[in-house]
Amino acid sequence: MQSNTLYIASLEPEAGKLVVTMGFMELLTRSMGNVGFFRPVIDTDRAVDPDIDLIRGRYCPSMTYEESYGFEASEVKTFVAEGRINFFLEELIKRLNNLKERYDFVLCQGLNSTSFLSAFDQDINMEIAKNLGCPFIGVLNGVNQTPRDIAKEIKITEDTIKESGCA
Repeated sequence: MQSNTLYIASLEPEAGKLVVTMGFMELLTRSMGNVGFFRPVIDTDRAVDPDIDLIRGRYCPSMTYEESYGFEASEVKTFVAEGRINFFLEELIKRLNNLKERYDFVLCQGLNSTSFLSAFDQDINMEIAKNLGCPFIGVLNGVNQTPRDIAKEIKITEDTIKESGCA
């Protein structure tokens, strides 16, 4: 499957999603040049999303802040409560497609693991990635885990990604 998008999400708090995102942005901007950045959902409690601010400033300064994200977490909670998840997903697809028209590649970064309940975050991140047609990369935190524990987590994550219908 060839894609001009990629979706990166943390599967647990403090996993290093931003570091992974920056590594991919370094590779993509060097090899493709014209790369956009998109966060489908941002935290509501901040005036400016620090990840968007950092990535835009370093890798895609021509992007506006507003086009770099889809919705605030409070809006998504309302959509879910009202049973309007399809509207939410359709709007994300439209916004991502607008970016794909202007950029050779769009790197998407998932919800922070504290935006909702963490089990819901993982599910909604994979659901968003699947609906956007983005391959999914889950970032794990291996601190204080044995290599065997990390390998188990990777296998569970791989199985979960496949079961969700994501690449």
